[in-house]
Amino acid sequence: MSYDNEFNNLLKHLSDFSIDSDQWEVLKPLSEASHDSVNILDQILTIETVSAAVFSMVRD
Repeated sequence: MSYDNEFNNLLKHLSDFSIDSDQWEVLKPLSEASHDSVNILDQILTIETVSAAVFSMVRD
């Protein structure tokens, strides 16, 4: 079945991206720092979106 083949190909591609524990030691602080930045950006964008929606409703 073609779906099985697609799944196997996906697993093969994902395994190409696997990292070992030594690499994770280096990447973990970067991952955590970027996670915090992404959360802050998400909060800012959410506030901006809500503000734009409120102002749009007030103008109409």
